Amino acid sequence: MKPRTLFLWYKDVISNYHGDKQSGQFAGKKVVEADEETGEVLKEQVVHISHPHHVGESMCIDEKMINGKYCTILSNHQIM
Repeated sequence: MKPRTLFLWYKDVISNYHGDKQSGQFAGKKVVEADEETGEVLKEQVVHISHPHHVGESMCIDEKMINGKYCTILSNHQIM
């Protein structure tokens, strides 16, 4: 499969990217790793496409290199 095909399939079919972009929800969520004692932010990563129903008991993880960048894909096997 070509990387572009995977990217477009995820973006256009699975993620609801277009709906999230129109509603203003795209690129607004962050995952933060903080020091438990001080609360100081140690690492921060923007999660562009994140929905609660994407997380479940049967998760799948895959890494792909798309256009020279590594992308991690998490999916909930129960909704596939």
